[in-house]
Amino acid sequence: MEVIDELEPVRRGVYGGAAGYLSYSGEMDLAIAIRTGVIKDGMLYVQAAAGVVADSDPEKEWQETEAKARAVIRAAEQVQFRSGRAYLIAPLPSFLPEYSHAVHAR
Repeated sequence: MEVIDELEPVRRGVYGGAAGYLSYSGEMDLAIAIRTGVIKDGMLYVQAAAGVVADSDPEKEWQETEAKARAVIRAAEQVQFRSGRAYLIAPLPSFLPEYSHAVHAR
């Protein structure tokens, strides 16, 4: 973490941490937040990275990171925020007809 603190200009926040829930019945479901978007003061901050290993090609890793970040940005473009709530503004994929109907019927 000391090396990351030296190399990265901003703190990671939720990025790289766990997101999920713990239930009263003892169940747990967690995921590592490896692609994140956080809205602060009306600005979307996106974080993504690639898994760099000994034989990684830096250019390909950068392209992978950009693609991951673009996916978060595209998802955010499909949502409109009003009164602190998110509303879907684009149609969902056709393979989700029941969910799509329920969302658009509201």
